[in-house]
Amino acid sequence: MNPRDDELITQLADLQEFLRRSDVSVITPE
Repeated sequence: MNPRDDELITQLADLQEFLRRSDVSVITPE
């Protein structure tokens, strides 16, 4: 795995944590 992929995964994890804290559900809109 190259550093760029690792950085992207880190950003995704941060984004998921941010959404979890703000209690926003935009992942599965109906």
